[in-house]
Amino acid sequence: MADTPRNPIGPRLRDDLRSDRGASLAELLVYIIIMVILTALIAATFISGRGVQRDQKALADASNNAQLAAATIEGSVRNAAKIQVETTVFNGDLLVVKTRVGEDNKAAASWRCKAWFYDEPTRTIYERTDTPGPGSATVGITARPDLEEWRIVVGNVSRARDEGGNIVPIFRTTGVGGGAMIRFDSTSAREDSPVRINTTVIPRIQGQGIGEETCGEYL
Repeated sequence: MADTPRNPIGPRLRDDLRSDRGASLAELLVYIIIMVILTALIAATFISGRGVQRDQKALADASNNAQLAAATIEGSVRNAAKIQVETTVFNGDLLVVKTRVGEDNKAAASWRCKAWFYDEPTRTIYERTDTPGPGSATVGITARPDLEEWRIVVGNVSRARDEGGNIVPIFRTTGVGGGAMIRFDSTSAREDSPVRINTTVIPRIQGQGIGEETCGEYL
């Protein structure tokens, strides 16, 4: 009996069929694990980037708010004829000035009383503006004022520390020039990265005709 000739196509066809069955279970598991790792890395990178953007925005906002508050105070101090920082009761938390808002320094309407008070419990600097005179809201402040009628200048601030680690009053008077020093930290962004405000303002000479109405104990 003659041998039946072998069909060379058969083995190749079987090999092709086996290869078409797809990846094995082990290969699928490896693929899934790799995809999970890549997805986790992408998600972590995205979340980290969003966190950095959020911190940068908060830091920028804190810096802008602190600088705007300092500029507001600086403008009034620069045009002030008299400046007082209360150190006995408030330890530098209260600054009162008699500042010019009009062109004619001899006119009573050209002057305003302005006060800034740092309220430690709320970590906020408040401002009050009034007309000079014995009844001015800035006169006779000997205890924490009723802040409902005061305007918020900036919040989330704290007293700064000097190079030796000592707490520095927010408001101080200068030894020369009759000006004021303003120093505080804005911590609305990150507690460990405060925005430092540290400025000294010397008032311009306002002339002699500043009126006799008072703005505070010594003003």
